[in-house]
Amino acid sequence: MPTFRIHALIAVSAAVLISLSPAIATSPDLGQTPEVLLLHRIDLPAGKVADYASIESEIAKAYRDARVPVFWVALQSLTGPPHILYFDGYDTFAQIEAAGAAITKASQSHPDLVHMQSDLMQLVQSSQAVINLRREDLSHRLDRFDIVKFPYVRVTVIQLRSGYEQDFAEALRTVRKAFETEGVESPWAIFQVHSGMPAPAFIAVQLLTSLREFDDTLEARRRERENPFDFGRSKPPLLPKDAITLMQSDLYSVNLKISHIPNDDAARLSTPATQNECLYHSVPAVNPISGAINESHTQGR
Repeated sequence: MPTFRIHALIAVSAAVLISLSPAIATSPDLGQTPEVLLLHRIDLPAGKVADYASIESEIAKAYRDARVPVFWVALQSLTGPPHILYFDGYDTFAQIEAAGAAITKASQSHPDLVHMQSDLMQLVQSSQAVINLRREDLSHRLDRFDIVKFPYVRVTVIQLRSGYEQDFAEALRTVRKAFETEGVESPWAIFQVHSGMPAPAFIAVQLLTSLREFDDTLEARRRERENPFDFGRSKPPLLPKDAITLMQSDLYSVNLKISHIPNDDAARLSTPATQNECLYHSVPAVNPISGAINESHTQGR
């Protein structure tokens, strides 16, 4: 995400507070699903994505050259208004504080980062961040959940009415069992919102090898895979009609040019057959969602 932070990202007291500047960092081991996921959405003016990516790529390069131990994966929107969604994974909340300290230290040693971050912020329309906790018991194929190895990501946000959390968990377990029985390989991780948007809410992050996975829409619907988290369309219904108040999905391309990942992770990435300077396929605010495929609908009242 915009990568330079002048001040610490998180202060932990009775609650977790996120700074207003764009947030940061993925866990050093990108091959593991993070325990704590910070999704940070940056909305951009139409026609300014290329300008933003140009500055952000220079910031990412500066981080690499300066060996700043702060990492992130940037997801570029394919649906909805133009925006960047940063996938920042941590093992603990303390690591988020440590990342803020590392950024402050970098700002003192590399004033050029301050100037680039200032230029970047001039392009930002709005910024929203949400902290989420991994729900391993509801996820599918976490052994394959390695975001830097997948070119596309679908993020689905599900907001529930209070009291339906357990019903939602049971519905997800039913869907996961069907996927496991059929040997579906595409992984998805479920995160429960901790702070940053109205609770109860969950975020599903699906990793996709190709958009061809959406080609056979009729087959996907028949097998209830078009969006496995859209319980309002499942047959038979897996949740009461009014359990979900909002569900919204977005598709993203992983953009490594504006990401910062550890050198050992970069070395193991395979280069795709074709590359696009804006959508670089090699493989991460109060609400990190936008217009969907457009898969946005409200259920219940």
